[in-house]
Amino acid sequence: MKNTQAFTLIELLVVVLIIGILAAVALPQYKMAVAKSRLAAIKPMLFSLKNAEEMYYLANGDYAYSLTNIELDIDNDCTATHADATAMKCGDNYFNLDVLATTSFNNDKNYTRALYCPGHNNTWADCSANYDFEYRVWQTHSSKPDQTECVGRTDFGTKFCRTVQQ
Repeated sequence: MKNTQAFTLIELLVVVLIIGILAAVALPQYKMAVAKSRLAAIKPMLFSLKNAEEMYYLANGDYAYSLTNIELDIDNDCTATHADATAMKCGDNYFNLDVLATTSFNNDKNYTRALYCPGHNNTWADCSANYDFEYRVWQTHSSKPDQTECVGRTDFGTKFCRTVQQ
């Protein structure tokens, strides 16, 4: 008999099982870390929009409903996702940004928000129906002046918002 050294089938199955368990534990944490880094990249745009809205408010006595460069005098590399330019996709197309100003249908909701909708950001309707979480930056003249807020919509979004420091 030859003396051959090889792994048995049981040993190989144990190794595959361990790798599978490690991957199952690591993948959600990786997804969370990616979402945090994307949010960190989009926050400056949110605060720029908030500041532009505040300047618009000081000049006109109300917040702008549209995100056009003409109204808010802000340059960005985002593209409009709504016909009346009330929303735009930014951040490598993972976020859809819009401004909710006080109107007849949303009293005292003056905030700029970013909806996180990876894979569902072709149109505003697509993103607004399929986002994981929204990150809000409240305007000065609102019910929560100058605060930020993360609101989860899915299980992932809820877990994400619990980990984000406000």
